Amino acid sequence: MKINNKLIYSFLVTTCLILFALSLIFRVKIVDLEHKLSVSNKEVSVAKAEYDGKKLALGKEYYRYASENGTQFTQIIGIQGSDTQQLSKIANDFFEIYYDYNSSKSYNDRRGKLAEFADQNVLNDVELFSSDPKLIDTLGVRSTFNSCNAFYNSSDSNEIQGTVSVNYTFGYSDSDKKEGTQVYAITYNKANDKITNIKKFN
Repeated sequence: MKINNKLIYSFLVTTCLILFALSLIFRVKIVDLEHKLSVSNKEVSVAKAEYDGKKLALGKEYYRYASENGTQFTQIIGIQGSDTQQLSKIANDFFEIYYDYNSSKSYNDRRGKLAEFADQNVLNDVELFSSDPKLIDTLGVRSTFNSCNAFYNSSDSNEIQGTVSVNYTFGYSDSDKKEGTQVYAITYNKANDKITNIKKFN
């Protein structure tokens, strides 16, 4: 009987050790796969950023050439195309940060990040930035930027006027998320490369 108990005990210990070793092996494999996936996602992001950069540079060169050469009509098209491209880039940079928050801290942190793309007049606008962000935590508000489309209205040598339509995902911690769309009128200053005015259409 003692022998059988010893055998059973040895078997259980051995089995536990084997299972423990297998779990470690599987865990290592999982961590390795997660790392490879993370690296792959980063590589895709880098490649996309490089592609977008080259696309933007090519578009700038195309519109610059059109604005400086050809007929009066092609020059106008070139200027408007170049201005639309600048407007699209600054709008995307701004709203990608503006619509990305999930706590009062991340909500407040947007101002510092957006200082690169907008002047103080915009950053101090109470219509754009709530004076009581604590409600973000209380209600569990979550927001994610999806995309935006910029439309050229007018421009001169200093500023570009345009309309921007932003698509975002919005929700609360205890409810399903929903997509929303908000339209803004924006003014972009070419010299300082910043948005100087934003007005929301209700």
